Amino acid sequence: MATPAPAHTDDAPPVEDAAALEAARQARKEKIGRIGFAFVFPFLMVVMMITGYLGAMHDPRPNDMPIVVAGPAAAVEQFASALENADPDAVDIRLVDSADTARAMVIDREASGAVVLPAASPDEKAATVYTAGSAGASQASTVQGLVTPQLLAGGLQIQAQDLVPLPAEDSAGLAPMFLTTALILAGYMPLSLVLSSAPELLRLRRTVPILAVWSVWRPCWVGSSRVSLYLAIGWIMSGFLLLIVLAMAAPDLMRKRVLVPIMAGWSVFMSAVLWVIAGPIVGAIDGHFLPLFGVGVVAIFSAAMFTTVFTRMIGLLAVLPVVAVLMFLGVPSSGGGLSVYMAPDVFRFLHDVLPLPAAVESARSILYFGGDAIGSQLLTFAIWAAVSFIVVLVLDTFFARPPQPIPGRAVPPGVADDGGQVADAAEPASASPAGRT
Repeated sequence: MATPAPAHTDDAPPVEDAAALEAARQARKEKIGRIGFAFVFPFLMVVMMITGYLGAMHDPRPNDMPIVVAGPAAAVEQFASALENADPDAVDIRLVDSADTARAMVIDREASGAVVLPAASPDEKAATVYTAGSAGASQASTVQGLVTPQLLAGGLQIQAQDLVPLPAEDSAGLAPMFLTTALILAGYMPLSLVLSSAPELLRLRRTVPILAVWSVWRPCWVGSSRVSLYLAIGWIMSGFLLLIVLAMAAPDLMRKRVLVPIMAGWSVFMSAVLWVIAGPIVGAIDGHFLPLFGVGVVAIFSAAMFTTVFTRMIGLLAVLPVVAVLMFLGVPSSGGGLSVYMAPDVFRFLHDVLPLPAAVESARSILYFGGDAIGSQLLTFAIWAAVSFIVVLVLDTFFARPPQPIPGRAVPPGVADDGGQVADAAEPASASPAGRT
């Protein structure tokens, strides 16, 4: 007797359709995740940077700075008492027996500075203040500022001696900071790029030898009023980080008609966030919301527009020329950490043309000079944004490229290429499998 075939239920979806629906659902989740990452990543980077820098440096003041005092016992006790009473939280006074011990503690960096008082003699009227400029130029000047008023009040003259002076080729003492910053960047940036472009190299047996060679080679070619500087850096970073991450994680948002509104909204949002951090949270600035917010929006948008040019041309490699122009040339020419008149002539020229110096001067003008000369800085932003937009139009019109797939992931239907062209959707599957009625 033949076994009857199982009844076919029209309500049950075929296996092929169910798999396609699941694949589409998974692709939608991945797209949402990539777009979310594209905004969360630059947001967190900028927030961490400006919170850390401004939180630590917007109001530098001594806090338990160790200062040693040597000399006659009575004079030492009197001077130490006067110094501590002037600002108890500023100093941590340590009494030592001899001038040699005081000097040794400064050289060994056990103390920020030392004061050696003269013997109780009419012929001895000069106290010696020892510092170590190589331990930090600001530290040495702070020691001088703390002890000088008390010594002068005691009728003493002052002889200052720098036991470990800074070398002539690094008179500001900035070389160690920038050198170590470069070394840290050399450590984490290659791994970040390898993760997106060559993940097969991240296996342990390959990663360790590569890192060993990179760590040896990289150091061989590394060369040796901050509120406005860090606020300006926050604006510029907000602009270019978003575009770099969007190009990698959400290329379908890089079409002009989608990208320009996104950049405008992001500029408004991040400018407000940075003011909240610098003002109410950290306390580095007081008021000036509208002018700082407005300049921030323009600065962020112009940096983002400039970055768009290079993402159109070279994709993820845009990070190299963009960071070089906006940060590596922008910071030393900004006049934020070092007077532009103390830098080489080329940086004085760049000070008048680059976006970061314009951002620094804008913030400085608003915060300290009543907003004078703000028009010329806004003109700089406008020129950078307008020229960048024109270049993007030219690239999209004459040099549009087909969609470039990210390694390991196919370009989905509807994803735009750099020029705004959209990949064709896949042909729909047959309405029903063969034999189905």
